[in-house]
Amino acid sequence: MGRMSDARERLLSSAGELVYTLGYQGASVEELCERAGVKKGSFYHFFASKQELTLAALEAQWNLMRDALVEPAFASDLPPLERIQRFFDVMAEASADEQRQTGQIGGCRFGNVVAEMGSQDPTIRHQVWSVFQAIATYFERALEEAQSAGDVSNINPRMTALALLAYMEGILLLGRASHDADMMRQLGQQALQFALARSAS
Repeated sequence: MGRMSDARERLLSSAGELVYTLGYQGASVEELCERAGVKKGSFYHFFASKQELTLAALEAQWNLMRDALVEPAFASDLPPLERIQRFFDVMAEASADEQRQTGQIGGCRFGNVVAEMGSQDPTIRHQVWSVFQAIATYFERALEEAQSAGDVSNINPRMTALALLAYMEGILLLGRASHDADMMRQLGQQALQFALARSAS
């Protein structure tokens, strides 16, 4: 049994993994506690409900994703459009790593939850939408910088960013369905072409 001092963090970790692999409805409080090595009474010391734990876990997962994947991908060592391409490359590689380690490609942690619970739980839907908006903002800033540099023209950076976000979610969903990380990589290499052609139309 782990120490009480890190019980909350272990619950967040167990929720992040079990909600991802089993779904929100499939991950019971009992299973979340068992995975975390935490008694049920301790669970309710930290969280009033499974919903509250899930919301906190989604925030923690976004913080991890932002620091480990998004910020490095959008680092200013590359021109802005190449940063967007690097993001899609890193995303595909992360799915390939997941497949090598677990035999599965699970898709998008955030998209999976909102697909299951978005129409049932507005609070979870809003939490996921805030993550999606944050990701879109990285795309938008890179596109604005590319537009200022003359690398692209006649685009609406915000709508193009949302198109890239939709394309990203589509790739992750197809990866989950096909278990084909190489296809995800190839589709990711066409992301900018897709988004910029959409903006020009």
